[in-house]
Amino acid sequence: MQSEDTSSIPDGYKEYKNDRLSFVYPEDWIQQNMEENRGYWLKGAFAAFVSPDQDRAYKDFVASGRATEGPSRSSLVISKWASMNDEEAKGGSSAGDRSYSGLEDYLNDTQNAQRVKQETGVINLNGQKAYEITIGGFGQNYGVILERDGVIYELSFPTINDKQSVTAEANTIVESLKFY
Repeated sequence: MQSEDTSSIPDGYKEYKNDRLSFVYPEDWIQQNMEENRGYWLKGAFAAFVSPDQDRAYKDFVASGRATEGPSRSSLVISKWASMNDEEAKGGSSAGDRSYSGLEDYLNDTQNAQRVKQETGVINLNGQKAYEITIGGFGQNYGVILERDGVIYELSFPTINDKQSVTAEANTIVESLKFY
């Protein structure tokens, strides 16, 4: 969805905006149709985008007839969960059944060997405390996770392996995140 106020949108970017949050993303990225791809998406994902290069890589991989493992379809997946106790917020069914009082409790749980999200840094997003994380499981990727009014929000970059590999585009997306 495109916002009408384009004054703060950097050249070469579009704005995604819903009733709770907004951020910018590169104008040549394709917003994916969540309904068409519902079987692929994790519970909680409400928006996803793919860069032209990643879209080509994925289509080439599928056309090659290789196994189902391969390049991620998305360059960015945005998810929201009601609490840190949601199975997908914790990283899926293999993350265990431990209960958490919130995001910080989860990230500080050093005794849960099944915890697939590991903090790599703390950042400030427009006055909101957020955590840079690596997300394990099938492969590893970079993400940003935060808790706002008990709700967990995550920006996952499936094609970026770690904090050291973060692109200028990913930084612009993360730094533009605003809540309403």
